[in-house]
Amino acid sequence: MMNDFAETRAFAKVNLTLDVLKKRADGYHELSTVMQTIDLYDELYADFSHEDIAVTADFDLPEGSVAYRAAHEYARRTGCGGAHIKIRAHIPEMAGLGGSSADGAGVLRLMQRRYGAMSGAELYSLAAELGSDVPFLLHGATALCRGRGERIEPLPDINLCYLIVKPAEGISTRQLFSALTPPYGEGRSEQAAAAIRAGDMDALAAAVSNGLAKAAEKELGSIAEIKRRLKSAGALAAEMSGSGSACFGIFETLAQAQRAAETFRDMAFCHACAGIGNTEQM
Repeated sequence: MMNDFAETRAFAKVNLTLDVLKKRADGYHELSTVMQTIDLYDELYADFSHEDIAVTADFDLPEGSVAYRAAHEYARRTGCGGAHIKIRAHIPEMAGLGGSSADGAGVLRLMQRRYGAMSGAELYSLAAELGSDVPFLLHGATALCRGRGERIEPLPDINLCYLIVKPAEGISTRQLFSALTPPYGEGRSEQAAAAIRAGDMDALAAAVSNGLAKAAEKELGSIAEIKRRLKSAGALAAEMSGSGSACFGIFETLAQAQRAAETFRDMAFCHACAGIGNTEQM
């Protein structure tokens, strides 16, 4: 007899690099980014004993959220049974850590494990429609992603330890991209990917970058200050993740990241963690 209850973890990500290459005809920006999932996650719980679809959370979840659309679109396209899904959040909002996309990917994993009503290609296509980071976050690990983020090239696992720091203020992704004007600058994603393939930590640290950081720092001055403090605390590299406002520092060990966290008690969010591998079965 099939169990009516299931759960999964929806892991956050960091952008080790984020290159903005050009603005496309469809209004989106062409990106190249190296991402890694990290040991920071929301918890998702599903009850499949219901006939309808419902998604709730311990925070204000809008009806048009990625998680809500993931559940409803999966059911609409497949005609599968129902699910009541509850999200317990730990990933901060408006942080550039992929929280809403991770929740959407987690919902898709739960629905697919229960009903298996989509092919791998169909599931991936739906993920890409839901959001730029959702396809990557279906599986996680480390990857070089291109386009809007939907073209994924897996990279070897590399053991990285992070300190994630976020100020109280967030940044609107839409507003940040709207403020960008060419030229967009040189990208470092290919350099970072090559460093990961070679297992060269020094080269990777030198490649860490974010093409949105300057625009974000103009909007929120604390981002530059957090990056400076991370480097002062011993980070090999420090940068903003995604569209911010969270920043990360890379440390040689988790213990070093945890010690550095003691100097950020004035911040709204601070979390020492490690990068993790494939999240598909979690």
